[in-house]
Amino acid sequence: MVPRHAVACEARLDVDAGTFHVQVCDVSERGALLVLDEPLEPGARAQLRFPQLPGRPATWCVVRHASPAERRVGVEFQGDLDASADLAGELVRLHGIPSVPAP
Repeated sequence: MVPRHAVACEARLDVDAGTFHVQVCDVSERGALLVLDEPLEPGARAQLRFPQLPGRPATWCVVRHASPAERRVGVEFQGDLDASADLAGELVRLHGIPSVPAP
């Protein structure tokens, strides 16, 4: 199981239908959970871009699951896994939400 890390970060998602502003809720070295207003179908290929991060990184991804009622989409990063892991680490470092220990 790949650990997921809570983050609060804006990004852009480019798909055939256009460019959408998204909120990244969590990230792992293999993918991310996004919130967006437009429904996307599983299997859709997209490019996730981070214009506010140093170097303006982007990564290709595929929609793996979607929950239109919750406005959430899970994407799996494609391509270079080391680059995806580096991107995830940068997101956690810059935009990570510290976990609160249970009482």
